[in-house]
Amino acid sequence: MIFIGGPNTVAANKKLGAVLSEFREKYPKHHNVLFFDIKEGFPALRSLFEAQSLFSPKKMVVVKDLFKKENEVFYAQAKEWMSAESVHEDKNNYLVFFDGAASEKDVAVLKDAFKIKSSACYFFGQMTDNDLKKWITDELQRRAITLPADIKERMFLLGDPVAIQQEIEKIAAFIIGSKHLAKQRSSEKKPPAASRAAAAVVSAEKPFELFDALNDALLGRGGRMARVIRRQMKEGKPEGMILGGLQYQLKNLIKMRYLRDQGMDQAAVIKKLSIHPFVYKKNNEVVSRVSFEKLVNVQRAILLCDQRIKSGKSDQKTALDWLVGEVSQ
Repeated sequence: MIFIGGPNTVAANKKLGAVLSEFREKYPKHHNVLFFDIKEGFPALRSLFEAQSLFSPKKMVVVKDLFKKENEVFYAQAKEWMSAESVHEDKNNYLVFFDGAASEKDVAVLKDAFKIKSSACYFFGQMTDNDLKKWITDELQRRAITLPADIKERMFLLGDPVAIQQEIEKIAAFIIGSKHLAKQRSSEKKPPAASRAAAAVVSAEKPFELFDALNDALLGRGGRMARVIRRQMKEGKPEGMILGGLQYQLKNLIKMRYLRDQGMDQAAVIKKLSIHPFVYKKNNEVVSRVSFEKLVNVQRAILLCDQRIKSGKSDQKTALDWLVGEVSQ
């Protein structure tokens, strides 16, 4: 029986990955790794853990979010069950509890239930500011990504290593995609100048329309954002591109708000961000009226929306409608 958790979710996730890898390597031909949904209740977990298989005798069951308030009944039943020596003597089955919200007090209570020496607890405390900054730098270097210091600082202010890691992964994916697209375009025969100009106008209209719609929603006018998103989805545009466009515009707004807070005037901001005065004028209306905290919260909402769609917890329409509501608040 193993517990892994604590507020340092990066280290905890890394440890969980190491435990799973070690288990798979130890039993390459006869193993089964299962992720249990705690909402199914404790009896279902016990049944799953104790069930035996002729084909995969070695089994590891991973349970997440044990210490959440809504799981108090499950936790009480599980703790009583884990205190029984027979549970720990099962040499074929492994039970892993993973919880990023666990405190040191929670772990101390859990250790009392883990009375057998074969059990283990791994608690990873909160990252210090220096640790988090070093981790961000190391992750960027590992992916060969160079970012301006102010953008790295904005990443640091997110505070959540998981959210920061998702941002870094998106940037890495964007860089890879851009290189692939540039290579593809270089090998294609260029169309006539008139066709290229027409295509440029068409491709430019949609992103700017989405940017303007986000600006309106941040100012409390979410109707346009909902209409634009629904139409683009109807036209077959992937939700990843829609969320990417929103994320891109939001980052521009955050950078602009940061530079204004540093005392930069209009000319300096335009030069620093390499934007047109018309774009500055449109974005300035937003950053003058919307707090930095609100912009960061919306950035988190976009990440959460992306997670909900990719994890299957919500369909595209529901998740994007929820996002519009969060932005417009």
